[in-house]
Amino acid sequence: RNYFFPLHLQPSSYLCGSRSYDIVLPVAEDQARTSFYLPTHAYLEQSDVEYICAVGRKFFNPDEAVPACPRVAGWTKDARASTLK
Repeated sequence: RNYFFPLHLQPSSYLCGSRSYDIVLPVAEDQARTSFYLPTHAYLEQSDVEYICAVGRKFFNPDEAVPACPRVAGWTKDARASTLK
C-alpha cells in the first residue's frame, strides 16, 4: 500500500488544475515509491514506540530482541469509541 504521494501528484493537484500532472519531480516520486511508513496516531504510547522501533531494528539486525507487542488486535476501535463518548 502506498502511503506517500508527492504533493504534485495529490488528487487536488489534478482535479483543480488542468486535469494533468504538469510537473515531473523524479526524486519525490522515487521516495514515494521506496519509503516506508511508521505507525503514527494519537493513541501511541511509549511502549508502542519502543515496540515499533525494536521491530524496525530487528529488520536490520536479526539478533535484535523484540519485546512482546503491547497491544491486542482491534484495540484502536475501542480507543476511538471511548473518545467519541
